[in-house]
Amino acid sequence: MLLKLKAIPRSALILGWAGLIPFVFGGISIWIDIPINIKLGISQMTLTYGMIILSFLGGVRWGAAMVQSYKMDAALVLSVAPSLLAFATFFMPGQDASLALSIAFIGQGFTDHAAGRDGRLPGWYPNFRVMLTIVVTGSLLSLAAWLYLLHSGQGI
Repeated sequence: MLLKLKAIPRSALILGWAGLIPFVFGGISIWIDIPINIKLGISQMTLTYGMIILSFLGGVRWGAAMVQSYKMDAALVLSVAPSLLAFATFFMPGQDASLALSIAFIGQGFTDHAAGRDGRLPGWYPNFRVMLTIVVTGSLLSLAAWLYLLHSGQGI
């Protein structure tokens, strides 16, 4: 794993890990004994951040498609899917949005991994995306579990 991290440009590594802070904060802090209104605010901020980052990942693919001629039209169409999925989650209850975002991040991770393997994205990108996706998905699933418990009347 360490050798794979060395291949990642330092700025991408720092920014990628820093970008996880809101996800980890949201996935952990909702389990801490703080007032419910603060937890609900944290959950909404985490979901909103997830929507933004999912859209950003689509933008990565848009940029990559623009500099390559290989099936550019299809790549551009697929690059807007994350933004549209993120937008759709805005209209879902929080627990459903958390799950939908988790699934979308996993799907985007698979497509990014494939794009890196076949040269449409830098060679260091696929493994880095796997690491980031695991943390993001774990955080969103933690949030989803808390929201499901809250809305099921379990008395969190």
